Amino acid sequence: MDANVFLADIQEWTDTDLVFSSIKNQEARGNLCCISISYDLAQQISTSALAGTLSIIRDSWQKRLAEYGKSTGNFYAYLDEQASQLRFSLISGVESSLPFGCPVDDSATLEEIVANFLNWPYLEGIPFSELREAHEDAGREEALPMVRVYRAVLEAPLN
Repeated sequence: MDANVFLADIQEWTDTDLVFSSIKNQEARGNLCCISISYDLAQQISTSALAGTLSIIRDSWQKRLAEYGKSTGNFYAYLDEQASQLRFSLISGVESSLPFGCPVDDSATLEEIVANFLNWPYLEGIPFSELREAHEDAGREEALPMVRVYRAVLEAPLN
């Protein structure tokens, strides 16, 4: 697959059905989009091209909020390091917290998140040699890692 076809495929998410619920995690899961990519394809795609495509999706979803009777929403994107995926989603309302079970740093730009994804050394998976057995961590208390997130508060356009 070449970069232009890949970006065009992703842009089709502008028209995806959005899910809204009084339960934040249902919205987050229902609107979640995940991008996996090979090293070769990552080298063909510029940060600005992928960030631009995600911006088009974000702007489309913003315009569509009113269709669902919503006035505001949170669009957010992040690198899921364990899955080696770029993920993004939308929740309604102006929530003070995003649906993560760990600390969140939401000061990242979209370009930073995309660049981190495109340059992630484990795009094709984490080598087995770098994994540890779960029992190696038994009894060890570690702080939860912080996830860096791009977050945009969206307001539905006034008609």
